[in-house]
Amino acid sequence: MLASWSAAAIGLRRTDAVALPLNTISWGDGPRKALLLHGASSSAEVWWRLGPDLAGLGFTAVAADLRGHGLSPRNGEWTESDYRSDVLAMGGDWDVVAGHSFGGLLAVTAQAEAQDFAGALVLEDPALRYRVTDEFLGWLEEEFAEPITVERMRAARPEWDPQDVETKVRALNAVGFQAIRDTFTSTGDIDAWATFGGLTVPRLLLAADPRKDALVAAEDVAAARLLEGVEAMTIAGSSHSIHRDSYGAFWQATRDFVERHVP
Repeated sequence: MLASWSAAAIGLRRTDAVALPLNTISWGDGPRKALLLHGASSSAEVWWRLGPDLAGLGFTAVAADLRGHGLSPRNGEWTESDYRSDVLAMGGDWDVVAGHSFGGLLAVTAQAEAQDFAGALVLEDPALRYRVTDEFLGWLEEEFAEPITVERMRAARPEWDPQDVETKVRALNAVGFQAIRDTFTSTGDIDAWATFGGLTVPRLLLAADPRKDALVAAEDVAAARLLEGVEAMTIAGSSHSIHRDSYGAFWQATRDFVERHVP
């Protein structure tokens, strides 16, 4: 588990960086709006199930390729605040924002900077606390071991749906490990739990199984359950990629939360 280090609290700062226009995929045309933010080394395609499912609930669901990922541009700037500026440039008043891993961190920090950003947050094993150690970077680099092919990914992740395998391979080849290394070394150590706790919108925290590669520690799940406006649960048996490993449980929790908290 790579989640229990101590780190200085994140200092939110506005950035004067020019926001990059992000490539998006959308599903549905309902009156409610959902923004979906993938994790580092992934892409908007990862939401191929969640987007249509939200559309079925009456949402227009928009998934963005983060900078340098998928089909979005890159400009050599990789800090969390650079990524956040791109996300905030997509506008506010989202009824719900869902974020996985680094995308979950962006959802939290964007909400802290602009309180009209979202009406509710769904956070899938969010990267709210980590240290950029050699161990951490090595964990990130494991996915980029050559060759990055469907065959190799399928052998490594036999439990994944074939479409998850294919979208992950495309995402890894599109971004490259250097961009991921630059993202985390430029951003540095993170502890955004105080920022998460200070938010006022309803929040659903979905944590991976602590016996696997969870970023959210069991003690943080327990602490989150004591916060007003937070629903927190651990998805037993799931790794960090809950939406790939355990989509049924992921969708049930997300749907129930959305139906209770998003008018």
